[in-house]
Amino acid sequence: YRRMRPLYTFPLPQVLIDALTNSGFTIFEDLFDENEKIHEHAEEILKQYSYSVSDIKALVALPSITTAALLLRSEELNESIPTFSEALDGILGGGVRLDSLLHVCGPPGSGKTLLSLQLCIAVQVPECLGGLEAQAVFIDTDFGFTVSRLREIAEGAYNYCIKVAEHHNLIDSISKFSADTMLEKVHYLPARNHYQLLAAVQILKQFVAENSKIKVVIVDSIIFPFLNVSNTLERTRLIYSVLNQLYELADTYNLAVIVTNHLTTKISKFSKYLAPSLGESLSHRIPQTLLLGRYNNVFSAVVTKSPNLPETVAHFSITKDGLRDVT
Repeated sequence: YRRMRPLYTFPLPQVLIDALTNSGFTIFEDLFDENEKIHEHAEEILKQYSYSVSDIKALVALPSITTAALLLRSEELNESIPTFSEALDGILGGGVRLDSLLHVCGPPGSGKTLLSLQLCIAVQVPECLGGLEAQAVFIDTDFGFTVSRLREIAEGAYNYCIKVAEHHNLIDSISKFSADTMLEKVHYLPARNHYQLLAAVQILKQFVAENSKIKVVIVDSIIFPFLNVSNTLERTRLIYSVLNQLYELADTYNLAVIVTNHLTTKISKFSKYLAPSLGESLSHRIPQTLLLGRYNNVFSAVVTKSPNLPETVAHFSITKDGLRDVT
């Protein structure tokens, strides 16, 4: 499959393909020349664009054969991150599953960033209370991350966990659990354009490999870094590069990746309608989409795309403590 494969057929940024071609690298095998100097030169070029030789190898790795029974068993054993709303957890099949890539979209003010912050805290619920006791990474592309709001959500989660622990006589087991320790376990990474996002993904890959406690990665939002990329083909190539690497992270390290997105108005011959930004190239690559909305003070969510979940609506509220069920 990879024998003599031209580099322009790979989902790589055009600027990287041009740089490699101008240096004499035109096919897959050229990057793995036995001449050490040539090989190092290829690695230097790739590094300039936040790639590595292993990334190129991963693009042509042959898939392994398994069975449907093994896949089902793996899904049943996979853990989930609670949202602190039973209604929302219900339509997601028990929460946001690990080993998954979730596309969360909605208009401004629909709760996308709040849900992202909520998951950064919820993933830290102590194991003795049925949680993952893990950590989070938040990649911020549109300045939506607010530490003060994150702290409010952390304090709300702490108070909730204290009540549960008291009820089950587990207070001593969570003595080191606090709002302050939760903030320390949310790792923040800004990315203001698509170059920084590509670099952030490379940093993330190394960070996750060295920190097995990372169980949720947020990219809020996926649209902003690509707004200035006018070439549709190049934009699609870059989006697929980011999503492919994020999906690989979710699969390799058994974590949840959430990317948020806005809605845009699409105009057809006879009507106009709202659809996720960045077109079908984004929605086709992500297997599951959660659409958020808001009417007055009631928020709603519906899984509009999923390989195994029905299209069901859930209602939730947003309080000072974070995301909760409607009372």
